[in-house]
Amino acid sequence: MPLTLGKSRIEALSDGVFAIAMTLLVLKLDVPEVMHHSSNEAMLQQLLAMGPVFVTYIVTFLIAGGFWFRKRSVEAVLNPGKRHGRGFGFPDTEG
Repeated sequence: MPLTLGKSRIEALSDGVFAIAMTLLVLKLDVPEVMHHSSNEAMLQQLLAMGPVFVTYIVTFLIAGGFWFRKRSVEAVLNPGKRHGRGFGFPDTEG
């Protein structure tokens, strides 16, 4: 008997892959090395120096989120009878 996966299981797996990938992005953000007795200005300078890293993280997160949202939109078009709930994977609360 061949192993078959339903469409909903494949959709859930791909949603999980997106979730893991987007979560792993945050692991690349490093906490600045600042001594406990450093001033607020020193901490601010180190955070501002990390500005390009934050911008890269935000842009990458938005791109991955856009791909995920587009994937969910395509699923909604391909499965018109299935309720996709506001397009974000949440179940509909309306009857």
